[in-house]
Amino acid sequence: GDDYDSASTAPPVRVDVTLSMTVDNGTPLVGTNIVFTLTLQNSAGFSDATSIVVADALPSGYGFVSAAGDGAYDDALGQWSLVNLAAG
Repeated sequence: GDDYDSASTAPPVRVDVTLSMTVDNGTPLVGTNIVFTLTLQNSAGFSDATSIVVADALPSGYGFVSAAGDGAYDDALGQWSLVNLAAG
Protein backbone atom coordinates (compact mmCIF):
# COMPACT_ATOMS: atom_id res chain seq x y z
CA GLY A 1 0.00 0.00 0.00
CA ASP A 2 0.82 3.65 -0.29
CA ASP A 3 1.79 5.07 3.12
CA TYR A 4 3.21 8.45 2.08
CA ASP A 5 2.03 11.58 0.35
CA SER A 6 3.71 14.63 -1.10
CA ALA A 7 2.71 18.25 -1.36
CA SER A 8 4.26 21.33 -2.82
CA THR A 9 3.81 24.83 -1.51
CA ALA A 10 4.56 28.19 -3.01
CA PRO A 11 6.39 30.75 -0.88
CA PRO A 12 4.20 33.64 0.26
CA VAL A 13 4.26 36.81 -1.81
CA ARG A 14 5.96 39.57 0.15
CA VAL A 15 6.48 43.16 -1.01
CA ASP A 16 8.08 46.19 0.60
CA VAL A 17 6.72 49.21 -1.28
CA THR A 18 7.56 52.84 -0.52
CA LEU A 19 5.95 55.93 -2.04
CA SER A 20 7.32 59.44 -2.21
CA MET A 21 5.93 62.57 -3.85
CA THR A 22 7.59 65.82 -4.89
CA VAL A 23 6.28 68.98 -6.51
CA ASP A 24 8.33 71.19 -8.83
CA ASN A 25 6.83 74.45 -7.52
CA GLY A 26 5.39 74.73 -4.02
CA THR A 27 4.07 78.28 -4.54
CA PRO A 28 2.78 78.50 -8.12
CA LEU A 29 0.97 81.49 -9.57
CA VAL A 30 -2.68 80.98 -10.52
CA GLY A 31 -2.92 79.35 -13.95
CA THR A 32 0.64 77.95 -13.84
CA ASN A 33 1.12 74.25 -14.53
CA ILE A 34 3.06 72.36 -11.89
CA VAL A 35 4.40 68.83 -11.86
CA PHE A 36 3.74 66.36 -9.07
CA THR A 37 6.11 63.38 -9.24
CA LEU A 38 5.19 60.14 -7.49
CA THR A 39 7.95 57.57 -7.07
CA LEU A 40 7.00 54.04 -6.10
CA GLN A 41 9.74 51.55 -5.19
CA ASN A 42 9.71 47.89 -4.21
CA SER A 43 12.74 46.79 -2.18
CA ALA A 44 15.20 44.21 -3.46
CA GLY A 45 14.78 40.70 -2.09
CA PHE A 46 10.98 40.82 -2.15
CA SER A 47 8.41 39.61 -4.66
CA ASP A 48 7.26 41.72 -7.58
CA ALA A 49 4.23 43.80 -6.60
CA THR A 50 1.17 43.49 -8.86
CA SER A 51 -2.17 45.25 -9.29
CA ILE A 52 -1.07 48.34 -7.37
CA VAL A 53 -3.50 51.20 -6.71
CA VAL A 54 -2.40 54.47 -5.07
CA ALA A 55 -5.10 56.88 -3.91
CA ASP A 56 -3.75 60.38 -4.55
CA ALA A 57 -6.39 62.95 -5.42
CA LEU A 58 -5.16 66.36 -6.50
CA PRO A 59 -5.39 69.08 -3.86
CA SER A 60 -8.38 71.41 -3.99
CA GLY A 61 -8.00 74.07 -6.66
CA TYR A 62 -5.80 71.99 -8.95
CA GLY A 63 -6.88 70.50 -12.28
CA PHE A 64 -5.45 67.41 -13.97
CA VAL A 65 -3.60 68.09 -17.25
CA SER A 66 -1.65 64.95 -18.16
CA ALA A 67 0.31 61.98 -16.84
CA ALA A 68 3.52 60.29 -17.91
CA GLY A 69 5.30 57.18 -16.69
CA ASP A 70 4.47 53.55 -16.11
CA GLY A 71 1.13 53.98 -14.35
CA ALA A 72 -2.25 55.32 -15.37
CA TYR A 73 -4.13 58.06 -13.50
CA ASP A 74 -7.91 58.10 -13.13
CA ASP A 75 -8.75 61.75 -12.47
CA ALA A 76 -12.36 60.98 -11.52
CA LEU A 77 -11.27 58.55 -8.76
CA GLY A 78 -7.97 60.25 -7.86
CA GLN A 79 -6.16 56.93 -8.25
CA TRP A 80 -2.98 55.77 -9.93
CA SER A 81 -2.83 52.16 -11.07
CA LEU A 82 0.22 50.12 -11.96
CA VAL A 83 0.12 46.56 -13.27
CA ASN A 84 3.56 45.44 -12.07
CA LEU A 85 6.43 46.80 -9.98
CA ALA A 86 9.55 44.68 -9.98
CA ALA A 87 11.52 44.24 -6.80
CA GLY A 88 14.92 45.91 -6.63
